[in-house]
Amino acid sequence: MTSKQQEEFALPFKHVDLVLAQLASAVPVDVMPGADDPSNHTLPQQPIHPCILPHASRYTSFKTVPNPHEAWLQRRLFLGNAGQIPADLARSTAPPSLPSSPASSAARTLDLMEKTLHWRHLAPTAPDTLACYPFCDDDPFVLPSLPHVYFAGNQSAFAARLVEEGQEGGVEGKEGKKCLLVAVPSFAATGTVVLVNLNDLTATPLHFKGLPAQRQEREGKEGEGEEMEVEEGEGEEEN
Repeated sequence: MTSKQQEEFALPFKHVDLVLAQLASAVPVDVMPGADDPSNHTLPQQPIHPCILPHASRYTSFKTVPNPHEAWLQRRLFLGNAGQIPADLARSTAPPSLPSSPASSAARTLDLMEKTLHWRHLAPTAPDTLACYPFCDDDPFVLPSLPHVYFAGNQSAFAARLVEEGQEGGVEGKEGKKCLLVAVPSFAATGTVVLVNLNDLTATPLHFKGLPAQRQEREGKEGEGEEMEVEEGEGEEEN
């Protein structure tokens, strides 16, 4: 690889490093690797090395984290992955009978995420069809309890659903604990981020205009930026 090719290869990382540094100067930032990022292929993916993001890594508020990742925030437990897990589950199960759309694909992701809560296992298809590290003694993908927020990234559209333990048709476990499932859309494809209200566990999609991202039409589209409350026991809220 020539020096010019090396510079071209490193240019996107330099750009994102500066953006993340600006964010980390104001708010805490966790960066999780995805399928195409500079990390190992097998799950759990290791954090992106700080030398790749030198400016952002100078801030104590900035962390590179593994995939999957869990973290506590204001007494709420977040658990999430970059999207490989529901994508592999979708390949291993029967396809939906209706034609696929970004909204229906995101709704199917929520269905698969809810099933992993029933099964109490984050990655049930690993290592058969989903590459993972061969753990000998402990399985890090076992879910001993429900998180408060469970998300999957790189989805085709936004969707959210609130499930509850002990509720008929819900997730088995101690009655009363709630978990917000969130399909986080790919920012590169949709220009959308998701805000979560930790008080009432509602999710709000926030759309950025004027970005060089491919906009995708969604079924049942509501006003941009309008809060999408997810009621207990109801289906997914789609934007």
